[in-house]
Amino acid sequence: MLRSVRLLLSVLTAALLALVVVPLTAVSASAAPTIVGVALDEQGQPLRNVYWDVYHQENGRWVGLQFGPKLTDANGRFQVSGYLAAGTAYRICFVDGYAGQAGDELWLPEVRHRSTCWRSDSTVSTSVETAESWTATDTSKTFEVRMPATGLGMVPGAPIIDGTFEVGKPLTVTGLEGLRPTGAQLSYQWYASDGGLYAPIPGATSATFTPTAAQDQNSVYVDVTASLPGYLPAVMSAQVNMVGTPHAQLSKPLAVTGTAAPGQTLTAAFGAPAQTYYSEIEWLVDGVPQPEATSHQATGSFPVTAAMAGTKIEARLHVSLTDADGNSVDGSYIDRRVSVQVSGTRTSPSLAVGTKPTVVSASVAGATTVGDTLAAPTVANATAGATHRWIRDGELIAGATGATYQLQTADIGHRISVGVRMTGSTWWQVFLAASAPSDVVRATPVDPVDPVDPVGPGVQPPSTGQAACALPAAVVTVKGRAVAGAKLKAKVAGWDGATLTYQWLRNGKAIKPLGKAVKASYKLTRKDRGKKISVVVTGTKPSCASATATSKAKKVKR
Repeated sequence: MLRSVRLLLSVLTAALLALVVVPLTAVSASAAPTIVGVALDEQGQPLRNVYWDVYHQENGRWVGLQFGPKLTDANGRFQVSGYLAAGTAYRICFVDGYAGQAGDELWLPEVRHRSTCWRSDSTVSTSVETAESWTATDTSKTFEVRMPATGLGMVPGAPIIDGTFEVGKPLTVTGLEGLRPTGAQLSYQWYASDGGLYAPIPGATSATFTPTAAQDQNSVYVDVTASLPGYLPAVMSAQVNMVGTPHAQLSKPLAVTGTAAPGQTLTAAFGAPAQTYYSEIEWLVDGVPQPEATSHQATGSFPVTAAMAGTKIEARLHVSLTDADGNSVDGSYIDRRVSVQVSGTRTSPSLAVGTKPTVVSASVAGATTVGDTLAAPTVANATAGATHRWIRDGELIAGATGATYQLQTADIGHRISVGVRMTGSTWWQVFLAASAPSDVVRATPVDPVDPVDPVGPGVQPPSTGQAACALPAAVVTVKGRAVAGAKLKAKVAGWDGATLTYQWLRNGKAIKPLGKAVKASYKLTRKDRGKKISVVVTGTKPSCASATATSKAKKVKR
């Protein structure tokens, strides 16, 4: 089955990630305070299956409650009592990060929301460390938080660790083929514990890690973080295991037999360990788990359907030793995987990495200009209707959910991409794809002979007829001290009598909020420290083609 995976906001601080969960002594229900928490989106709609926790301080650290599952219900609510004590200070936090089975439902939401902790004022808190404390009384209290959308949700992969868990022998994380969208940037961090809290292993930040004597008899695991602009980063954790302890040993390796073709059945089998053990054979198609085919026997079968033509089918084996009571022995796990290629032509959805949105309505062929229309790239072998979310340099564009998107003034200096999502009852369940970003959006079409800068250089002909004149080349210079608090001023030479408009840029992109930095002068702020500031000036005259010129950039002192 699909293992639950954490999906974490990039703004979530390390303090929240490092929190531990410890048991609290239950309090008599008749005397215990009751907390009700409610998670809502920015429109006031309930958010279900959101992680929640109630923290109290212990030994100088904020710790949470030990029971679960701690997910909000269909009304975005939770309620807890019996574990709280009057007079104790508590903090309440929500994290929209759950992916996996939620009852009978596979929970893979399209949009994710900002992690939020309760405060009574308007201050935004994304960490328990910056949350507001509430001192419990004998009465109940309701805590409501608003969690705005912050990115699209990924479909996580299911990582496993390949290796023998011996000192001096490498461990490698694999099994991420099911991660969607493809093309995400992956980063790694290995952790170890000698029985206390898990701590990052210094320097262990690649897919392969070789344990040293320092990790002997320690529990270890790895977090894999997938990052993609416009999406909530996915943090996927592999099974915790131990270094230097006895692990299950197969008498025969895992093998898959049968014809890998539509209409045929594959069989996976392995040789049982000499000791008592627990096993699970899991089947995956192109990395996507197929939970209905899971077997807990020494063999497992899997029917290959027509929809799986051209895919890769994998049998994945998880084995652990068991004690006299039938419980799994910690640190004795092994994972093995064998895959086969199915014959035939692939019929499942796909989108090549690097595919950009198409400019379907352009002022000038090949341009990406305000007013032009972009179309989402076509997904090959689409078998279900697609939904779309347009993204501006990694941020969702509010309301932009169609298959096409008309470029706006707010897009100047930015790149536009689109996320595509399809759901279906076939083996892939949820398909996600992300386009590559467009070219930088310009204020005016590019002069095909002499492009100058990334925002809107060159000459734009009038929409009808032939221009009677063309403005000469102009020189734009920026005067003033490049320090926060000082004012810069644009000077234009060569366009006498022309009407001038301005757009100031920070590191080549229009300064936000758009529509503010559009005068001949611009006052530098703290956000400009260490950045390069320039200005684009557009000149217009009656009966003449408009022209645009860009100044050299000034670097602001830190």
